[in-house]
Amino acid sequence: MLIFFIGAGVLLAVDLTAKAVFMSMDFTLIPGVLSVRPLERLNEGAAFGILQGAQVFLIIMTFVILAAGIFLYFRFEQGRGSKLFNIGCAFVLGGALGNLTDRIFLPGVRDFICFDFFDFPIFNLADVFLNVGMVLLAVYFLFVYKGTKHANVQG
Repeated sequence: MLIFFIGAGVLLAVDLTAKAVFMSMDFTLIPGVLSVRPLERLNEGAAFGILQGAQVFLIIMTFVILAAGIFLYFRFEQGRGSKLFNIGCAFVLGGALGNLTDRIFLPGVRDFICFDFFDFPIFNLADVFLNVGMVLLAVYFLFVYKGTKHANVQG
């Protein structure tokens, strides 16, 4: 459980620090592949620019989803015993809190990472953390989680 909370806190700090540092920079990391190129204005929408201008809705939905996720985390005792599950949850929580922090204190999310080899929306580390966390959780549920041997049915 410590991995979950400490990991999420570290990832949140990394995301917010990267946003503070890289928003005033413009440079190429890997020529033709990856650049730091901040958006000229904050992203007021969600993934791929959907729900533009719906900040209040996005904040409320993030709180609802985070509350449901944390509730389920504490109800899922078997998963809490797995490092993979805890790390996946930490990545999701850290990423969600990173973008939520921007939405609460700014009029949008700070995006700055750009793929140069194809047309893809500019994103940030919180987005990366969310996706990594979801992949780790998918791996956990597909390859590690064994389920329960028999149902606990009460008549």
